Amino acid sequence: MAHATDGGGSIRIPAACCGLFGLKPSRGLTAIESKLGDSWSGMSVGHVVSQSVKDSAAFLDVIKLNKLYLFPRPPAPDSFLDSLNNEPGKLKIGLQLSHPLDQTIDQECIDGINNAAALCESLGHQIEEITHPVDYRPVVSAMAKMINTHIFQRVIAKVDQLGITIEEADLEKSTQIVARLGSEIQADEFLAARDLMFDAEIAMREFHKAYDIILSPVLTKTTAEIGWLNMNSDNMKEYTERFRQYSGFTALYNGTGQPSMSVPLHHTDSGLPVGIMFTGAWGSDLTLLRLAQQLEEAQPWPLYSK
Repeated sequence: MAHATDGGGSIRIPAACCGLFGLKPSRGLTAIESKLGDSWSGMSVGHVVSQSVKDSAAFLDVIKLNKLYLFPRPPAPDSFLDSLNNEPGKLKIGLQLSHPLDQTIDQECIDGINNAAALCESLGHQIEEITHPVDYRPVVSAMAKMINTHIFQRVIAKVDQLGITIEEADLEKSTQIVARLGSEIQADEFLAARDLMFDAEIAMREFHKAYDIILSPVLTKTTAEIGWLNMNSDNMKEYTERFRQYSGFTALYNGTGQPSMSVPLHHTDSGLPVGIMFTGAWGSDLTLLRLAQQLEEAQPWPLYSK
């Protein structure tokens, strides 16, 4: 397994690209930083990517918090690993097939989602296609304002210590840009963004009264070639457009604090992995892990030796 953090998809996206399992835990289940700003107001959480569900569950047992820290602590068993033996029960799963930012999804990823839905149905779960209850665009925009502010906090503290400017810092161009954008965010904008994100949390809480899980792609394409997403690109507009096109599904759940996982259930004919994302209500980490264990047993994925 490998340590990973997820502030917008950085556990689930690498897992999807590498044919690994990756669970982003609920906000408050694991500790990542000692200050609110350093955890991006709770949007960034820590865990691992791993080859098997059991490995991730075992590591979650090691790092899960046993008392309140910066955020409310979600329910957790004494041992996630020991609790995997019980099946998740019959789940009502909402199938999300359209991209939240109206981007095209490649057929390989659609095939992966449809195959995953069929597998879930064969295991006794109920599948219904849904329209997502949250409008991603304003929420993702609000999250960007908050993240930019927090990145500026981190960057300006270091560059001031070094006696240099942001432009002189040894940072990717994209990081320099978001730091500069963060320097321009006013307090009222930051608070309005947080209020909007809280509204999304409430909307998702209501949605999960009717549906246990959301099933969606992790990405719109299979694993990108190295360099296709270049944080030092001379064309930052192209980089931003490619990033928006490639991703889009994952980040919302960092804002709402929900557990979300990438499961390596599909491969293209050429052998590239396609991650399938399952997202549950805040605090449903055990349900997700039990579902993942059930899926792994029903359709084992390749395990890679050294």
